[in-house]
Amino acid sequence: MKCKTLKLLDKYLEDKLSQNQKINIQQHLLSCNICQEYLKLEEKLKELKNIKPLQAPENLTAKIFANISFPKNYILFSLFSKQNFVLVGILFLLVLWFPLTKKLYQRKITVRFEINFPTAHSVAIAGDFNKWNFNKTKCKNQNGKWVAEVAVKPGRYQYMFVIDKELWIPDPNAKEFIYDSFGKKNSVLDTYVYGK
Repeated sequence: MKCKTLKLLDKYLEDKLSQNQKINIQQHLLSCNICQEYLKLEEKLKELKNIKPLQAPENLTAKIFANISFPKNYILFSLFSKQNFVLVGILFLLVLWFPLTKKLYQRKITVRFEINFPTAHSVAIAGDFNKWNFNKTKCKNQNGKWVAEVAVKPGRYQYMFVIDKELWIPDPNAKEFIYDSFGKKNSVLDTYVYGK
């Protein structure tokens, strides 16, 4: 549990509180383990900030390179070794492959969401793909069946239907569900298996 007095401790440490506030905090510190731990951590942090960094000797790099032995014709040998040809080939393929895969993952897939809810006045969808903002994705009523088509990038998304801006329910047609950190059952849309 978080202590409300934590907000005042920084001002206390900076001596920016009135005398009455200081006395109140000092009395509070006698009984609050959380605030006591916070002050201990602040003290440790202050100690760490005062530690001076070590300086490397000026000639350290030169000494290291002086102790490294390179074979004769090292540069010529290293340029034409089999390993380098393989590495250059792999790098070349990656340079060509990356733009292609980037385009594949930037393309969007249109997904159709449907739910039968004839008594609803409005239905929307909230999920990872619209930052859980149900105002961004509203469904259209087609005789009690509410429908929306949403373009999403390839990936896995959690989502829920929002009925009349109050009732949040999972999609009864979803192939997969997951419980979120609030204990709610969310529907899962996986565009990699969508339509299979």
